[in-house]
Amino acid sequence: MNIILVPIDGSEDSLEALRLFLKFNDPDKNKIVLLNVQKVKIPHEEYFTLGDRRGLIKYHKEKAKEVLDKGVALLDAINYETAIRMGDPVTEILDFSDEIGADLIIMGSHGRTGLTAVLMGSVSTKVLTYSERPVMISRPMQKEKEDFKKKYVNIKTD
Repeated sequence: MNIILVPIDGSEDSLEALRLFLKFNDPDKNKIVLLNVQKVKIPHEEYFTLGDRRGLIKYHKEKAKEVLDKGVALLDAINYETAIRMGDPVTEILDFSDEIGADLIIMGSHGRTGLTAVLMGSVSTKVLTYSERPVMISRPMQKEKEDFKKKYVNIKTD
């Protein structure tokens, strides 16, 4: 059985990547693992008590469950598991994919370009760059369609 890792962050782009895969999925051959990584940074950690840290972790686990529930709603009784990690999304996705022996990582891309992409970076691009496993990235189709229409469809000819 193939293990397909699908990191989702709650964005429509990550859910669209899952929808795209489900169109081609063979439930008898694939097990889907949905992963949400919560980027948790405790400011001035030395000033927090143990109880405060536990509350913060509990909060992030609840947020992760909300995100994962959106993905689970799309699966409709398919063989799946969910997982929550805390930390840097790129590192956690790569480490988790190794732990579970993922055969494929499927991710959505927010479609950032230009200076925004350079300054903010892209989790999907970094996973693609550093992963030793196959990675499929789904780009946001609606934005591409609108850009294409603006550029090519409304061209007036004489």
